[in-house]
Amino acid sequence: MEADQWIWKWGKQGRFTVSSLYDQLTKPAIGVNGQPRFISNLAWKVPIMLKVKFFIWCMLHGKVPTRDKLIQKGILITSGCPMCNQGNETIMHLFFHCAWAQELWGDVLYTLGSDAPNPAKCVSVEKWLLEWPQLHLSDFGKAVWKVVPYA
Repeated sequence: MEADQWIWKWGKQGRFTVSSLYDQLTKPAIGVNGQPRFISNLAWKVPIMLKVKFFIWCMLHGKVPTRDKLIQKGILITSGCPMCNQGNETIMHLFFHCAWAQELWGDVLYTLGSDAPNPAKCVSVEKWLLEWPQLHLSDFGKAVWKVVPYA
């Protein structure tokens, strides 16, 4: 009887390589209804600065140190949003539901004359990025439009 062995199913001859891992992490994995299964692709496959990609990745994985997360870690602070004083500071509130964020999104979307998803109705960062509409624009317009939800 042979001894058990480790096999990396995505590598040649069952061997793990960093490049095979990278290929798995960055290839578009299609799930139900054609939506990506691996949400990190929403951050890493976009032509934006690396620090913004990292921040989006943190948002997608709930790793932004908003007040609700800090309180969960035992830090004694108030949960209220310092921007609007109208809700608890969560990722969703801070970037989509806060009156300040909605005003900012409104200005950006109005300037672009778009029919983008309403930030007030956003239920998750992932859903916001997945539902971002594809418009028929010039090449430059497409490039700009593609990165707007990451702004």
